[in-house]
Amino acid sequence: MRTGRARHAWVVAVMITAAACSPVPDVSRHAPHPTAAAPLAASATHAVEPAITAPAAPPTGGYEDATVVLPREASTPGRGTMRVVEGRAVVGDGSADSCTAAALGRAVARGGTVTFDCGGPARIVLTAPLKLCAAGGCAPGERAVDRVRIDGGGTVTLVGTGSARLIEARGCTASAGDCAEGPVPHLVLSRLVLADGAAPRAGEDDDGLAGGGAVAMEGGRLTLDAVTFTGNTCIDTEVSAGGAVLARDMVEPVQVRGATFLGNSCGLGGALAVVDAPMRMRATTVVDNAATVAGGGLLVRSPDAEVELSMAMVVGNTAPRGAAIEHETAQGELVVRDSRVEAGPEEAEAIAVRSLTD
Repeated sequence: MRTGRARHAWVVAVMITAAACSPVPDVSRHAPHPTAAAPLAASATHAVEPAITAPAAPPTGGYEDATVVLPREASTPGRGTMRVVEGRAVVGDGSADSCTAAALGRAVARGGTVTFDCGGPARIVLTAPLKLCAAGGCAPGERAVDRVRIDGGGTVTLVGTGSARLIEARGCTASAGDCAEGPVPHLVLSRLVLADGAAPRAGEDDDGLAGGGAVAMEGGRLTLDAVTFTGNTCIDTEVSAGGAVLARDMVEPVQVRGATFLGNSCGLGGALAVVDAPMRMRATTVVDNAATVAGGGLLVRSPDAEVELSMAMVVGNTAPRGAAIEHETAQGELVVRDSRVEAGPEEAEAIAVRSLTD
């Protein structure tokens, strides 16, 4: 409860430098770039480093491309084709009609690496989420997998219908302490676009995940590598978290590299919510996401987990509190290096820091 005595002293060290971002992506419509002469406003808890002298490496996968990679042709319903080539699952046989949600579902259930052969750019419509589980996260009858890597090769879009999330995963959790053999499953998403997913209402969510419009994962380990999330949302905007991604109760850090979050929305964490888990984010763009409660770009909530952002751009996001980042912690640190983090046009604070209390 907020009115109780603080259980632990919390320490938040935020080191923000005004990275000289490349012209891609174009964010001239947002607030002016911070400069060494006019740095981001800092409270007593925000230490601001001097400006870096060399330009930061630009985030990969400019966000403006997210709106043009979606082919207009939807995937063909049906069984499709899934074959095994040199130990990996391949969805498709070289034709667009062979790349279906059913074939992808069979590939994911098998585990291991999943690639695609769709004869060109493919748009696979998911009317129900892909599910994977391991080590205590599986329901009776579900097949456990230790690792799944879905590699879209830069040509595949997984798109929802606006009524269900795209991927759900469960595994060993930090709170249960059942990750002695390693955090499984390890879900790796690479070179994909995930669009138009929707987390169900909290009371209608059979898995009780309460968020994650595109990806919702409890336990295990999550890596996002050059993935674009656009147009994902939460139907329940009051208590749900993570318009695009909800990751919670994890031992290993959530790894986000070269990703783009554009135009996602939720109650808490318009783009990404990390709860009771550490995170490492690098070379990632978080633009034009919105939260109705807090954390327009990111929500980070954990008593002691550490979070680090580097070479990131978090601009143009909106929320009543923490337009860019909402950080709620007792002891964990939030470290931001060589990044551009700004409040939205109507918000005074880019980063809101709150103490978790008894």
